[in-house]
Amino acid sequence: MVKEKGQALIETLFVLPLLTLFLIAIPFFARIFITWIILTQTARHGVFLIVYANYNENQVKEEIINYLSKEKYMLPGIKKENITVDLGIRFHGPAWVKIDYELKVPRLLRRIPGFPNPFTLSARSECYNDSWYFGFPDN
Repeated sequence: MVKEKGQALIETLFVLPLLTLFLIAIPFFARIFITWIILTQTARHGVFLIVYANYNENQVKEEIINYLSKEKYMLPGIKKENITVDLGIRFHGPAWVKIDYELKVPRLLRRIPGFPNPFTLSARSECYNDSWYFGFPDN
């Protein structure tokens, strides 16, 4: 009887670190997925502005920064250097927008060997740029 109680305690001590890791990792990976969806949606919005609203590169970057800085999304750390825009006007090719974002990793996950810190997410969207019908954007 006494041995069974001790065995349950030892088994609990073995399972407790794994349970803690899962409880921290699940919200982090959910955050990764939600952030990736927001970045993809924003990249699509940027391409829409290039193709249909005839925005130039700086206007698209400013709009993306304003869009991601709203209270609804609040993705801090978005800078113009993290946004790549190609207007697609050189060879009438596709216009595209790529956004890179770095997520901070929780302390417990940082201690796992080989786990990326910071965790970098990228989202890209492209569409054929037919805005040249309405005139070329100002660079």
